[in-house]
Amino acid sequence: MRRISGIFALIGLLFGLVFGVNAQSFDLPGHIAVLGQDFNVYVVGSEFNTPSPLTTDASAIRHYQFPTWSTDGRLAFFCCDVFFSPEITVEAYVASSDLTAAKLMYRAPNESYTYAAWSPANCADGDHCRDLALLLTRPSASFKVEILRQNAIGVTTQTAATGTPFYFSWSSDGRRMIWHRNNRLLSFFDVETRVVTDDAAVPRFFQAPAWSPIDDRAIIVIQDSDSTTALVILEDGEQRVIKGGLQGLANFSWSPNGRYLAYRLLTNNGITAVEVLDAQTGTIVGSSAEANVIAFFWSPDSSKLAYLTPNQSGGALGAQLIANPFAQPERISVNWNVLDLASNGSRIIASFTPTETMVYLLSYFDQFNQSHQLWSPDSRYIVYGEVMNTTPVTYSVSYVDTLTDNPSPVSLMPGEIGIWSYND
Repeated sequence: MRRISGIFALIGLLFGLVFGVNAQSFDLPGHIAVLGQDFNVYVVGSEFNTPSPLTTDASAIRHYQFPTWSTDGRLAFFCCDVFFSPEITVEAYVASSDLTAAKLMYRAPNESYTYAAWSPANCADGDHCRDLALLLTRPSASFKVEILRQNAIGVTTQTAATGTPFYFSWSSDGRRMIWHRNNRLLSFFDVETRVVTDDAAVPRFFQAPAWSPIDDRAIIVIQDSDSTTALVILEDGEQRVIKGGLQGLANFSWSPNGRYLAYRLLTNNGITAVEVLDAQTGTIVGSSAEANVIAFFWSPDSSKLAYLTPNQSGGALGAQLIANPFAQPERISVNWNVLDLASNGSRIIASFTPTETMVYLLSYFDQFNQSHQLWSPDSRYIVYGEVMNTTPVTYSVSYVDTLTDNPSPVSLMPGEIGIWSYND
């Protein structure tokens, strides 16, 4: 992955905006970690009926970044956005178990945050042990993956590998990772033994590999003819083609129950619809009503797929968003759609202009799909960051109820993005 900045961040710096949080009370499932418009980190939901700050020291030169939940309720977040800080230094924090305080777990000069993902399961050191893989940008050097292990005793670190670009996926048991590095190398990494095994498969035209959330299958893309590629499932050292004859960059994601694969293509002719395949047979079991799908996200119960398409007033915005994701905010207008697999029916539930942090997530949604949840744990609500006004610039973290007949988005608080916890 690569780190990019844009006009929203520049506007925020110029105006030096610091907004107070909303005093409204919200009865929501689970917790939402919010990156506020003041670039502090807040927690909303469950026992926090109003936004509760985890940080209070954000400033024009100190911007916190990307709250990241683990499946056991841990919350990590990072500092400082290199485009605002006078020095290049990364800081990784983890919240206390009651989500009221945070502790520094890693700090390093000449490194900056690019992406992070918790292992989905406990590591070998016991029930309270979890690994956090942190993808770091370094000046004049390749990306680095640092694995931070937090257990009952404290935090240990190990440098796993380097590469540019670098995408990865955790195995469901948390003991291994699959890496896609340098656009040409596929490797498996054993976290305990630190052994790296390069795979014979030659990856082609995709970003993030995806390990099944329930078993030992992993999906990648390989060449299947002179001009086409194929979605391939790797299992027990074997390759099984699930969808061949593809052209263009493929982005894909497993459903949380491991039964389905969703994918879409970015081609020379534009962006396709999203198709949902049965992961065993390759049969199409659903597809979006529209082409030009910018990004998509599975509901936790695997029954629905939320996807984004350009608002008609935005013109041919899907390709523009990917080619130039930080275009002028008035040019970026998108629709939330929800595809129900039972009926194969889609409907629009909200329209909005995404914040810069939201655009960054959308640009690498196949990677963020594996680590950052926009759906509520009960598969009812979707949370997102939107630009409310451009003069003056005001942002909102909003959520929308996907089960109502006439969805009406609700503003949670001023902010860049919200990420939902995995559990109630």
